[in-house]
Amino acid sequence: MESFFTAVELNHIVLRYLLESGFVHAAFNLSYEARINKSLIDGISMIPLGTLFTLMRRGLLSIEMEANLTDDDSDVDENYVLLKPMDLITKKLDELKAIVKNERRSNQVAGERQVNREAERVRPTGIDTATSDRPKWNWGKKGRRGGRRRS
Repeated sequence: MESFFTAVELNHIVLRYLLESGFVHAAFNLSYEARINKSLIDGISMIPLGTLFTLMRRGLLSIEMEANLTDDDSDVDENYVLLKPMDLITKKLDELKAIVKNERRSNQVAGERQVNREAERVRPTGIDTATSDRPKWNWGKKGRRGGRRRS
């Protein structure tokens, strides 16, 4: 199986990123250490701006998609969990799947609580709210804010 790109091509992509970000000294050092001048690739001008960032973003999105996939045939769209970028970078896929599973459980519990709250609002309580013993607020003569009234 052929890899997506080689180490030489990756060095060119990183060099392009360093140059477009203004890290000229670091780019020079990478170019010297990796012997990019002697490589067979024509030059970094062929590499579009933002390539490293685009590849990183797409890679993290595919990792996030893989972590959200389930073994059953349930719909991923309805319970898709957004993961933190640092979790995607620092954690293994099994850990990410555990995070997704825990988040889905907590979302399910929260959804059940919301349904129960809505059912409580709809269910008659037997208390007449118009004549209940709610406290009557006495704001005094000065009004609600308690200061002089402006005319």
